[in-house]
Amino acid sequence: MKIKVLMASVLNPINHSRIYEKESKTLDSAGFEVHILGKAANINHSSIQFHPLPQFSRLSLKRLFVFYYFIQLAIKLKPHFIHIHTPELLLPSLFLKLFLKTQIIYDVHEDYYLNLKSAKHYPKIVRIILANCVRAVELFSKVGVSKWIYAEKCFYNILNVPIKNLQVIENRFKPIDLNFNANFPFKCDKTLFYGGTISNDWGVLEALETWKLVNQHEKLNLCLVGISNSKNFKEEIYNKVNDWGLNDQFYWYKEGEYVNYEELLAFLKITDFCIAFYNITDAIKNRIPTKFWEYAYYQKPFIFSDDNFWNELNNKYNWGKAAKNPEIASNILKTWIQDPLKIKQLDENELWRSQEINLLKIYK
Repeated sequence: MKIKVLMASVLNPINHSRIYEKESKTLDSAGFEVHILGKAANINHSSIQFHPLPQFSRLSLKRLFVFYYFIQLAIKLKPHFIHIHTPELLLPSLFLKLFLKTQIIYDVHEDYYLNLKSAKHYPKIVRIILANCVRAVELFSKVGVSKWIYAEKCFYNILNVPIKNLQVIENRFKPIDLNFNANFPFKCDKTLFYGGTISNDWGVLEALETWKLVNQHEKLNLCLVGISNSKNFKEEIYNKVNDWGLNDQFYWYKEGEYVNYEELLAFLKITDFCIAFYNITDAIKNRIPTKFWEYAYYQKPFIFSDDNFWNELNNKYNWGKAAKNPEIASNILKTWIQDPLKIKQLDENELWRSQEINLLKIYK
């Protein structure tokens, strides 16, 4: 009989790159029976089984019913392992452990305490309350969680988990087959890529300003690929592009709607340069964004926010240039248009394959 695993999340889609492409496919290839609970997405797999949640927004009361779906599914499946990817499911998991012979694995993608403290979509007092509640639940759950996974080395000291119960499994890039045919509507050659969450907190306005400044001297397209939950912010972006007279050099794939990971990578593959401005908060410091590995794999030189830790990594990999503001970033891009920076191919030990052995250790 196969060992049964239930991967469970709340806001992450069932085809999430870490949950599905990396961890679930690794376990499936190793002979495990894998089930994934998460937000609905268009995905099929011959052996991994998907359990999409009903549609709901981040702040919807319907989100509370996820507990019901999660508990109901776990009782039905009776998995050997429940692998959760959000602190929301810690307490329901501990409840299930009282009745099911199952092991709980908690996969820490983020320092949720710091993330919530800086989450501007919540009022400040709500942020403080939520952050402290989440940290209290995580600390309480140390009595029942069997194994802990950290997605970043810098998470080591946030919960003081015993080393024997812990594995760091970094979010290295895993190459996948790209069956989606990405195309641009542009006439000029060079294209700048911005991928990920499209919001004011994640550097997209700095990317737009950089692109505008470059086009005062050189022709450069801009492609956005990512989701935006704000209608007003979408309008702000389009108004800027229109005011600058750069409509013919701007393309926003699906205009802020959900994008499959394969589609994002397909557009990344045909671009020339990338940009990743971040607001370096405590939640971001000493972390390596997954997109850095994606850009490096496809050998796309990229501009990133000036940060000591990232500069040290760049000294090792030479994957781009740091910039403190759009003016500096635009000057870098103007240089690259004439003489592109060459990026070396990542080695096998720098890809997801190097992390698979640590994942399988957790399941021994």
